[in-house]
Amino acid sequence: NTYNNTNNTFYKVGGMGGGKETTLGDGQWGGYLSFFTTSDGTAGAASGMFEHMRITADGRVGIGTTNPGNLLDVAGDTDITGQLVVSHDVNYVAKFVNTATSMSNNNYALMVNNSSHTSNMTAAGAMAVDVNSGRAFTINGIGRVSIGGDLQSANTLTLTGSATEFDINNTSGKRYRFNCDTSGNLKFEDKTGGTEVMRFASSNNVG
Repeated sequence: NTYNNTNNTFYKVGGMGGGKETTLGDGQWGGYLSFFTTSDGTAGAASGMFEHMRITADGRVGIGTTNPGNLLDVAGDTDITGQLVVSHDVNYVAKFVNTATSMSNNNYALMVNNSSHTSNMTAAGAMAVDVNSGRAFTINGIGRVSIGGDLQSANTLTLTGSATEFDINNTSGKRYRFNCDTSGNLKFEDKTGGTEVMRFASSNNVG
C-alpha cells in the first residue's frame, strides 16, 4: 500500500512479503510470510519499512520476532482485555520464566494487580488455586491468605484441614512442627529428633 502526501510523493506505508526459509536444494520448499509497516518519517521522508510479524514454514507465528519458538511467540509486552483461559493436559498448564538477572524494588517474577476490586473484599479477591481435592489456597481482597480451603477469618493466615500441620525448617537441617490433630490438640514437635515438645490440649491443659 502507498500513501500520497502533500508533496505528491508516494511512500510505502505497509506491505507483505515472503521468502525461502529452508536450505537450498531439491525438495526444500519451505517458505515464510512477513508483514511490514512503515514508521513515521520526518520532513516528508519515510524512514523505512520494518517487519513486525512472521509466519514460518511450520505455521508458527512470531510478533516482534522473526524466529518464533512456539505456535505463537510474542516478543514484548502484551495487553489482554477479557478473560485468558489456558488449557493443557501435560505437565504444567502455565509456566512463567523470568530471564532478568536482577530486579529493582517492587518488581516480581509474578504480579497480580487486583487494585480495582473494591467490593466483597473478604469473600473474593486476588487469587485462588483449585486442585483435585478442592480449594488449595486463596488470597482475598484485603490480603488474607487461606491454605487448605477458602474459609476466611479475621487473621492474616488461616490453615484449614481435619489435621493441620505447619512446619518450620532451617538450612542447617533443624525441623519443627505445629500440629493441630483431629482431636483438637495443638502440639509443638521437634521433628528432627522425633519428639513432642509441648501440647495445648483440647481440654485447655498445657503440657
